[in-house]
Amino acid sequence: MRALPTAGLLGLTLLCLVACSTAPKPRTEVVERKNRAAEYARSGNARFAQGDYEQALSFFNLALNENIAVDHEPGIASSYNSLGKVHLARGEPAQAETYFTEALRLANRLADRRLIAQSASNLGELHLERGELDRAQEYLELAAAQLPAMDPGDEAAIIYHNLGSLLKRRDRLEEALERFRQALAINLERKRLEEAASNYYMIGSIYSKQGDTGEAIEALNQALHLDRLMEHSLGIAKDLGALGMLYEKQGDPPRALESYRKSLQIYQSLGLAGEVERLLPLLIAMAERSGEADEAAAYRLLQAKGKGKQ
Repeated sequence: MRALPTAGLLGLTLLCLVACSTAPKPRTEVVERKNRAAEYARSGNARFAQGDYEQALSFFNLALNENIAVDHEPGIASSYNSLGKVHLARGEPAQAETYFTEALRLANRLADRRLIAQSASNLGELHLERGELDRAQEYLELAAAQLPAMDPGDEAAIIYHNLGSLLKRRDRLEEALERFRQALAINLERKRLEEAASNYYMIGSIYSKQGDTGEAIEALNQALHLDRLMEHSLGIAKDLGALGMLYEKQGDPPRALESYRKSLQIYQSLGLAGEVERLLPLLIAMAERSGEADEAAAYRLLQAKGKGKQ
């Protein structure tokens, strides 16, 4: 006769378990997990800036997991964009496109203009790297269309920068220069020095393309100064490599060699074998032209070792 109450109690217990499993998470837990996601994202951004893509991926995945755990869809979309940026930087465009596309799908469903702009701009950058200029323009125009309803500094500088890159590829250099200057003004005003360094780098590349080597060197030195302030190793290496090319164009092999040499050392410290391999022929040529035969021989040996590992 005591079985029925027991069965009833078991039913109530199961009902409670089901209800508890589907109950909303406590507010404090949601806030804590969102905060953890934000902290992981900050750590991922720092690692990404240093060129440490493996660690960046780990942190961005941790951020994604925290956002998924509390169904924080804006955070999920942001994490997808971050993961896509890492895959794009690693030369994995297919994976990057998957993340960016999913981020844009979520952003559209949320009607979040900032996330739409961010995701569309990332897709524009991806197609730009592929040389698909019409597709790039389509996404960048979508991103730019969100700007009137947004804070001028919120994603705007990135969109202007990407539009500048597109215009440069279309050989519309003066228009490109104006877009990079718009991005630079926003980034300097908001003290986003790492992004400003990237703007200066592209401004320098346009001056170089226009044949104004002096202005190009001045812009690249501004980029280098800001990247050094921010301890942005990857940016420093790129700036030095570009300066090496400009000094070479000026007919100054010793200064070109010094810039290439410093760039190589940073790429080696970051473990970026592809960049090291790209620089070695330039270093060999400049070492020879500078009368540094032993140094040129050392670079040839390093080049041979690199080819042996392939």
